[in-house]
Amino acid sequence: MPLYSARQIAEESLRKIGAYSINDSEAQQNQLEIALEWLGLILDEAGAIGLPFLRERTFDIALVEGETSYSLADATISGVIFPLNAWLVHTSLGTVRQINLLTREDWDRCVTGKALIDGEPQNIFVDQVGLRTLHIGRIPTEDVAQTYQVKIRAQTYSETSTTAENGALMALPPMWNMWAIYALASHLGNGTIRRLPDNILGEFRGHAAAKFDELNNAMRRNRTNRPPVATPHWM
Repeated sequence: MPLYSARQIAEESLRKIGAYSINDSEAQQNQLEIALEWLGLILDEAGAIGLPFLRERTFDIALVEGETSYSLADATISGVIFPLNAWLVHTSLGTVRQINLLTREDWDRCVTGKALIDGEPQNIFVDQVGLRTLHIGRIPTEDVAQTYQVKIRAQTYSETSTTAENGALMALPPMWNMWAIYALASHLGNGTIRRLPDNILGEFRGHAAAKFDELNNAMRRNRTNRPPVATPHWM
């Protein structure tokens, strides 16, 4: 079974807690965003023991005159992106300047609903929902688009190939999906989205713990002596 994307995990977890039924076309946008944020926290915590859940990658985004939204769907093959840092790169001089990578809350407060002005990007936001889109807080002029590009350092799920370029283990065992769904559901059902009875939450936590032990044991059996593929991080 292929690894689930963050959206699939979030949707299944929301269904587990009864936030929406299988007959609904999709989850509510605000609940999906909350679920994705909590998934990031869970991955960060799990990665603290050294399991290579995430892989670090760098994306170069060519700016387009007048364009403030850029799809990352092609770049993030696994369907998930957790951004870490962002820079504005001068394409001819090679100079690099760090720019602000905002959370959704900061983006909504500082940018959304306000008239954008022309200029070099200073604030960006990566929306993980749907097509995963990069939003820029200023409108690139022709000169800016020809002079600069945006570089993003991010972590994504491990690819499903057997090994990475350096030979380290990349594949995640099949119990990954079930662990992630139940782990996330136990947090979302603890008052984050809904307040479920303690016995239901206990079942979710029990399933997550069992799958995590299986996952950890499988990764330990196959782990090489090389360093982890990526260090865990969440904004």
